Amino acid sequence: MIVVSDTTAITTLLKTGDEELLPKLFGTVIVPPAVWDELLAFHSLLPEFIEVRALSALSRPPGTERLGRSESEAMQLALQINAAGFCWMTDRRARSPANLG
Repeated sequence: MIVVSDTTAITTLLKTGDEELLPKLFGTVIVPPAVWDELLAFHSLLPEFIEVRALSALSRPPGTERLGRSESEAMQLALQINAAGFCWMTDRRARSPANLG
């Protein structure tokens, strides 16, 4: 399963020491550059199962104008790589635009 995540979902599990749940459930978790940068701002070492992937183009998906860069990029990347309709978002404002169909 291809999974794209925003920052908060991964950070929460890293803080609680439960990050091993992610590779058990999903294998690799893919993040866009904005999420990678935010994760590195809070954590000096990231697990190997987190993969950063560049966006092919920078354009915000419809409905994401009020969201932060990391949430918007996560949705854009999920659409770009056809993430099986699964984009892991924790921000309440991001949940409606993240409905990838």
